[in-house]
Amino acid sequence: NPPPVFNIPARKSSITIDGKLDRKEWGGLDVKNAMIIEDHHTGSRVKGAKSYAWLFYDRDYLYIGIRHEPDPYKNDMPPAMKNQVPSFEVAMESQQGAHSHGWWQYDMVTSGPVYSMDGNFRGEFKLNNLFGMPEEKAKGFTESVEYKADVQDEENRTWTSEIKIPISKIGINPEEVE
Repeated sequence: NPPPVFNIPARKSSITIDGKLDRKEWGGLDVKNAMIIEDHHTGSRVKGAKSYAWLFYDRDYLYIGIRHEPDPYKNDMPPAMKNQVPSFEVAMESQQGAHSHGWWQYDMVTSGPVYSMDGNFRGEFKLNNLFGMPEEKAKGFTESVEYKADVQDEENRTWTSEIKIPISKIGINPEEVE
C-alpha cells in the first residue's frame, strides 16, 4: 500500500499545548477531518483501538493533536501488556535542505529526510534517530518540540496528546508546499 497522504490546513485559532484537545483549537474535533491511525507501519490493519489525529500549521509550527481510543488491558492478553505504556509514532518526510546536510543519505535517496517521533501517555517524547542525524542536532530537535499528554482514564488507557514542532527543524517551508 502507498503511504497515506494527508492535506494539512492552516491553523485558524491559537493552540495551547497542554495535552487537552479543545474543540475551538482543533477545528471542532470532527473525525471526518482527522487522520485515522489504524494501520501498522507495514501497512497491515491492526485490530484494536484507533487514534485520531488533527493537524494544522502556521508559518512557524506544525501542530498535531491526537485522541486515542480506550485500550484497556484484557484478561486474555499476555501479562507483559498490563504494564505497557500506551504510545504512538508519527513519521513524516521532509524536503532536503540545509537542516539535513551532512547526515541525510543524498546519494542513496532522492526524497527528503524522514523524521520519526514517539510520544506516550506519561508525557514523554523522543525522536527516533533512525538515519544518523548528529547527536547534537537530534538533541536540539527534541528540545525544540513541545509535547504534552492528558490521561482521562488510566485504567482504560484513554488519553489525548498535543505536539508543536518548529517547521524550521524539519525543513518544510509552507509557502513551497502545494
